[in-house]
Amino acid sequence: MQKEFIPYEQAVDLESIGFDIRPDFGNQTSLYNKEGIRIMYINYGVMGSGLDEGYIYAPTFSQAFRFFRERYELYHNINPLTFQILEEEPIHEIRGYTCEVKWINSCYTIGRYDSYEEAEFACLKKLIDIVKNK
Repeated sequence: MQKEFIPYEQAVDLESIGFDIRPDFGNQTSLYNKEGIRIMYINYGVMGSGLDEGYIYAPTFSQAFRFFRERYELYHNINPLTFQILEEEPIHEIRGYTCEVKWINSCYTIGRYDSYEEAEFACLKKLIDIVKNK
């Protein structure tokens, strides 16, 4: 399940641009501590009781992308990419993924990646960059 959560550095960036959605999972909340280690905090009544300062939310990729859609109207697509190089024998097939970020009347295509997760991470970084620099 670790792959579902955004990395610590991006969680810090999200907090700096206003991410304030508590990633709850029942009575547990996903947090990063000061050292960047993700913990599941069990809420026994009052959220944050027993926690000192320095904890930040550790959202999933899905929660982060929803934040960009709802707060900034920024959208992303991850597209499978397959093409064949016909001049080579045997025919060489290239697979991968591309990432697109859409905002107002702009569309950014961000590279080619070997895995869906790499493309997803590139999208997240681009979305953060757009908001930081807008």
